[in-house]
Amino acid sequence: MAERDDSHVYVLSFTAPDLPEILEETAGDLVGTCDPDVDERGATMSLVGPHEAISGQLNEYEAAGVSPTLQRIGGYDGPDYPLDDLTARQREVIQTAWEMGYYEVPKAVSAKEIATELELDSSTVNEHLQRAERNLLKKLL
Repeated sequence: MAERDDSHVYVLSFTAPDLPEILEETAGDLVGTCDPDVDERGATMSLVGPHEAISGQLNEYEAAGVSPTLQRIGGYDGPDYPLDDLTARQREVIQTAWEMGYYEVPKAVSAKEIATELELDSSTVNEHLQRAERNLLKKLL
């Protein structure tokens, strides 16, 4: 996940007759794609994220025969990433819970199974999940 303090904004434009599917998969490394303007001649958009993630996206565009034109680069002054409000331990616990299927319906695992995976007490996992969920909902609502 990209941290806000190392994120940049790249504004670029290009024409794209046939983009590779891998772009959709690697787009998850970006904080976001902002202000897309797409028409029959091409697209202009801002890519927001760490330099390495943006560079990877640009390499994929170029491999597809698309030659993006960099119009502007600058620091990112947008909103914080929602997970920035969590402690490192809360992020670890909620990420593990997500990956293990805790938030599936029905739940694929219990807090006790997450605790075993992380070598923590289940009460500690429950507390971290509750605090993380509260912080995220507070930010979103």
